[in-house]
Amino acid sequence: MKKINMLIMSSLLGIFFSLPAMAVTPGEPGGTSTARLDMSVTLLPEAQVSGLTNIVTNDWKDSPRGFYSAPSSFCVYSTQASNAYYITVQGANTATELPTGYTYRLNNPLFGSTDHFAYAVAFQTIAPTIGTAVDLVNGQKYQTSFAGSDVPDCGGVNNAAFTLHYISSKGPMKPVTNGLYTDVLTVTVTPV
Repeated sequence: MKKINMLIMSSLLGIFFSLPAMAVTPGEPGGTSTARLDMSVTLLPEAQVSGLTNIVTNDWKDSPRGFYSAPSSFCVYSTQASNAYYITVQGANTATELPTGYTYRLNNPLFGSTDHFAYAVAFQTIAPTIGTAVDLVNGQKYQTSFAGSDVPDCGGVNNAAFTLHYISSKGPMKPVTNGLYTDVLTVTVTPV
């Protein structure tokens, strides 16, 4: 009976911990019996983005240069050495015919492709120190890694930020039609 229980226990441990082939030393029959088995657990790299909030600008009016800036901060956690990660930000709207440096686009489905806002996404770390802002390209992984937090919620202090820079599709001093313009950003962080 003890051998059957040991076999069941070994099978369960193999399922839960994905053990490689084990070097099991069976116990000897007697008043007590001691068996030995090797165990190992592999931790896979993890990363997590949290604390993101929707960016809503209800009162934007074209400035004299057709430019506006909106910041948003959030938390990035990584289990890798130095908590390193790569970041990719993908916009849902197709971005074509945009000014140089602007690879994202806010659209209004009522106005077609003639009226839109081009925008750029600048990313930087803000805790524990403020890093240099870098411009991201829509859908492309930024090839330099950043340092995240070793705590999943960043200890309640956001450590990364976006700054979105908008510009009218009609250029400086040429406003677009009034209305609601939207895009959806998908933020992906990958442990290094």
